[in-house]
Amino acid sequence: KSLQAAIDKATEKATVILLADTRENVTISTNRLTLDLNGHTLNGGQVKAKPALTVTARNVIVKDSSAAKTGTIMREDTAENSGDSSYYVIDIQGKNGFLKFTGGNVKNDSGIVGVKGASLVRLGDDSVAGAYPTLTIYGGTFTQNNFVAIKVDRGTLHFVGGVITSANSYAVENWNNAYIKGGTVNGTVSSWVYSTGAAFSKLEISGGTVNGNVAS
Repeated sequence: KSLQAAIDKATEKATVILLADTRENVTISTNRLTLDLNGHTLNGGQVKAKPALTVTARNVIVKDSSAAKTGTIMREDTAENSGDSSYYVIDIQGKNGFLKFTGGNVKNDSGIVGVKGASLVRLGDDSVAGAYPTLTIYGGTFTQNNFVAIKVDRGTLHFVGGVITSANSYAVENWNNAYIKGGTVNGTVSSWVYSTGAAFSKLEISGGTVNGNVAS
């Protein structure tokens, strides 16, 4: 009856295949589950404080098996609802949160440049001690032009392939660990630390293309 119902019934190592576009806010908490977008769209709408996709489990895979590669995860945020009901499209959390993204398109229009908005993808939460989730990107596109595309709040990003784009903000905003090994980044890659010195951040670029500034 819904994508969430299918995910809840799925066992470890199962693949849940999207058979039609759906307007939902779903959570994957089953380890080793694969979500195949299959050319369809998961749309989180403008629901306040609810990502289109939340991942709290280990070894979760998102892929798109469609020939046209039209599988999409999105929200419908705009400048008008930014800072009000706008929110992350994908949120990876918890001690065991681990998402491998191999295909699909993640997009949103949240943000007023330099003022307010919601990041496209959030990895970890710096207010939650002891939780360092991981996001590994092998393919697909991540696009949000007026606010942060990938925010590494607490955890580790491995960017191996695909395209990350933010024309007017940070394509990658790293507060912990970010490793760019391949793919293309269109926009600024930034690394931040707290002025108290209580935490550190590490940014390492060993491959790929960055069409933009590298900033700290």
